[in-house]
Amino acid sequence: MHIVSLSFDDGFEDSFPRVVDLYEGHGLRACLNIVATVRGRPGFAADVEGVPELDLTNFDLWNSLAARGHEIMPHTYCHQNLQNVSLATAEALIDRGLELFAEHLQGYDASRAIYNFAYNASTPEVEALLETRVRAWRTGGSEINPLPTATTRRITCSAHGPGNCEEDLDRKLAEFVASEGGWFVYNLHGLDEEGWGGRHTWTTCSADCSTRERRFVRWGRRWMTLHECVATATRVGARPHSTRSSTGDPP
Repeated sequence: MHIVSLSFDDGFEDSFPRVVDLYEGHGLRACLNIVATVRGRPGFAADVEGVPELDLTNFDLWNSLAARGHEIMPHTYCHQNLQNVSLATAEALIDRGLELFAEHLQGYDASRAIYNFAYNASTPEVEALLETRVRAWRTGGSEINPLPTATTRRITCSAHGPGNCEEDLDRKLAEFVASEGGWFVYNLHGLDEEGWGGRHTWTTCSADCSTRERRFVRWGRRWMTLHECVATATRVGARPHSTRSSTGDPP
């Protein structure tokens, strides 16, 4: 079985509604991971000890996309690399971000949440903090995971940057299609060069990436969000399945 999840980070207000439109065009749900506070403000992604007071991101927009059936998950409080702070600060930043999601994201349920580390950077000690706080977490590593089960907690992904990721993503997808299978998780950010902070094209994807989704579904592979995959495995106590797939041979 081959399952693919593209996991979009940060909360770009231009790109994310467009990602949703692309996915809806194929009857799919997008996987969107949101920083709880606004990009570029003082303290944002700074090397800080403590929890700076920062303005909230646009939860009105994220609630509207969630209401359309898309996955909105936490991507930290202020995009801090939790490898670079004390464990106490990491815990405080995790808790503040999750508190804001609980307060402002309609229908948020910590028992169903996937926490997505900034920079895909974590440590075993920081990951242990999440065991009683969320359903699972995403961090850096191989893009090919074992098929999830009811006990899956740790999800790994790869990414590419600072330039456009299309070539890297297409190459890795082609290798995955030719493999025996598993769960492919790849981290993206904006569309059409809307990248981290608008400064460069960090792991961006072009708007014609919808062709990739269409091709992959036609090949009979499954395209799911992180939560869909984990939740289905939890619900049935076995491997996930998807009703949104069709069979066929690659061209």
